Amino acid sequence: MDRANLLERHIPYRLQAVGALSLAWDWWSTWEKPKEAQVFFDGSLAMIGTSNAIINPMMESGFVHARALLEFLGLCSRKGKLANIQRRRPDDIGVEHFSANGKPLLRVTPTVAIGMYQGPPEDAERAFLAVFHLANKGFAHFSADLTQGRWSKANVAVACRGIPILVINSLYVPLGLPAPEYEVRSNPR
Repeated sequence: MDRANLLERHIPYRLQAVGALSLAWDWWSTWEKPKEAQVFFDGSLAMIGTSNAIINPMMESGFVHARALLEFLGLCSRKGKLANIQRRRPDDIGVEHFSANGKPLLRVTPTVAIGMYQGPPEDAERAFLAVFHLANKGFAHFSADLTQGRWSKANVAVACRGIPILVINSLYVPLGLPAPEYEVRSNPR
């Protein structure tokens, strides 16, 4: 396992996907219908379509990467509750595979994850559970369970803000490393 590559490339890449999810989620949740879209690369028009062509992949990718980051930290969803992963597969990589001052970093507990949110604890838990639910039920297959109302649009926004903070505080800070840039911004109009 190339820890430096994970810290410098792979984890920041996943954090940026969560940043893109946050931006796409804001757009999607405020627009009544898809918008006309044009995509430019190096100043040349490359694609014409609707905002769905951009927003859907941003959200789907973002949810998968958000879930992967939560699992990297040691979290999972079990019986409708935020829980810790009990066992990892031999080839899984988790935060505990990194060490500071000769001691392995600790997996994030549900209490720590929920406690970092300054609002009601149940909102924080629902936020992280929404990521697992949407990543598991929303993209791999059609499911009637997707719309059962266990989460809200606000819960996803909370998760998008909270996951990068958890990763930075649980990995980069203990290692004494600067936080990677992960925010994705839109052009204000």
